[in-house]
Amino acid sequence: MDPITETIKSYFDSKEWKYRLEEKSYSKGTYYVFDLTLRGNNETIDIIIIVDSNRDLLLLNCFPRVRFSPENRLGAITAVNEYNSDANLISTCINKHGDLVFSFHIYTGGINIISEETFGFEFELLFDAANEETAHIYKRALEFEPPVPQKKKRGIFSFFKK
Repeated sequence: MDPITETIKSYFDSKEWKYRLEEKSYSKGTYYVFDLTLRGNNETIDIIIIVDSNRDLLLLNCFPRVRFSPENRLGAITAVNEYNSDANLISTCINKHGDLVFSFHIYTGGINIISEETFGFEFELLFDAANEETAHIYKRALEFEPPVPQKKKRGIFSFFKK
């Protein structure tokens, strides 16, 4: 097991959190996947962390148990875009199923070491964003009023359209 995986395991153990750790293989070698669930302020949050030392990547993802119906997805995407335009490190998106996903991806640059304190800080940034912003995004999605389509004006290039 690589040092980053050991550090994450140690951090979770120190918090006494229950998690699942799997080693998986692919063409470039192996990677490790942590899977855990924590309770947030308003919803349960599933967390998946992937440690891929072969590509020098640490991928942290939070999946609040919130799903947007097709009629609310435009509002959700608008709210997510507003969040992303102000966010510094954490990004979010709506996946193809309508689930909200918060992500924090770290390039380790070949330095296969990370301190427990550093990982804890990064993990808390991600969890806090998912925990605090999910309700705001959900509320904005439900309140969203799509713009009323305007009649198309015939412009200078309108003769190219059929």
